[in-house]
Amino acid sequence: MDSERYTAAIAEWCEKVEQARARLTVSPLVATLPDPDMVRESLDGVFNRRKGGMLRSAPRSDKRPLANVLWRLITWHKSSGGLGGVYGVRWACDDIVRDRGLDMTGAELHASMDTLALVLLGGQSRAAAAWERAIGA
Repeated sequence: MDSERYTAAIAEWCEKVEQARARLTVSPLVATLPDPDMVRESLDGVFNRRKGGMLRSAPRSDKRPLANVLWRLITWHKSSGGLGGVYGVRWACDDIVRDRGLDMTGAELHASMDTLALVLLGGQSRAAAAWERAIGA
């Protein structure tokens, strides 16, 4: 995939996220999406520049921390929902907030990145469904 097509694909995904942002209900139970710059940075790091699909493995957390978190959340939602993965992501969010001096908590960043992952997955989460079955919800 050439650079121009890749940039257009990222812009298209960012537009889809912004459309979803407009539809999200604001309530204490629904996390907000990350700001548009964070969305673009995250998306730019999870897609393969040559083929356009999602990377097979997580981007390096020291090079692309937001993309690393997004990739791990997407793969967690596609999985059966093991707790180790999601807790590791939560701790990574604490580090990102601290390192970047963001005006939010690690928990807030985690919630917004999780919402972004669910938007990208069309609201489908095998992990959440497995946990609902496990706890009888």
